[in-house]
Amino acid sequence: NRQQGWRCDPQSEQVIFEWPSGGHNAGCLAFGKDGYLYIACGDGSGIADELQTGQDVSDYLASLLRIDVDHPDKERCYSIPKDNPFVKTAGARPEVWAFGFRNPFRMSFDRATGDLWVGDVGWEQWEMVYRIARGGNYGWPITEGPNTRVRTDVKPGPGPILPPVVAIPHSEGASVTGGLVYHGKKFPKLKGAYIFGDWETGKFWALRHKNGQLVSNDELCKTTLKPVCF
Repeated sequence: NRQQGWRCDPQSEQVIFEWPSGGHNAGCLAFGKDGYLYIACGDGSGIADELQTGQDVSDYLASLLRIDVDHPDKERCYSIPKDNPFVKTAGARPEVWAFGFRNPFRMSFDRATGDLWVGDVGWEQWEMVYRIARGGNYGWPITEGPNTRVRTDVKPGPGPILPPVVAIPHSEGASVTGGLVYHGKKFPKLKGAYIFGDWETGKFWALRHKNGQLVSNDELCKTTLKPVCF
């Protein structure tokens, strides 16, 4: 009741979706303007990067997933939106919306445009920020930002590999945390900019783009903070 405040009842838990953990779990959830639930899954490999599943759309790993939790089917606690990109691709998981990520650590929707933004934690050279396209292939472990030859022995997945809107070199950042597009009134100069940070260096940036092409990426500040979310 209201006097006692809101409480969670553990007995009401209902497991809707599961995937293997063990490192690079990502784990961010967000509802899009379409009403569907989007789930960020890392490649599951941890620091050693021993799993090279990024280009494989037959599993959930290294992918952004899109499911309908309002209309479960007979087999699951959710259903597959009919316009998901790999519904008719043989051997693919129909939940996959985009793939080729290492550890998509924090994603968010621009509440004005519906654009989906992701910060993807890189490996040894670059930290990436992506504006997500339906069915997009974001390259890992073949590419890491501008480095297009990380693994030349991995078979590419469906579609061309798409570049990040911005890649931060490890001289500037080392563990990106995806943020939010700013639509507040307190800082009018930041309106419409995508604000994100770096867990390792404590830096924050304001990214601006036009149709997915980088216009500017201004460093706002360098702090002692370690941002894990916005």
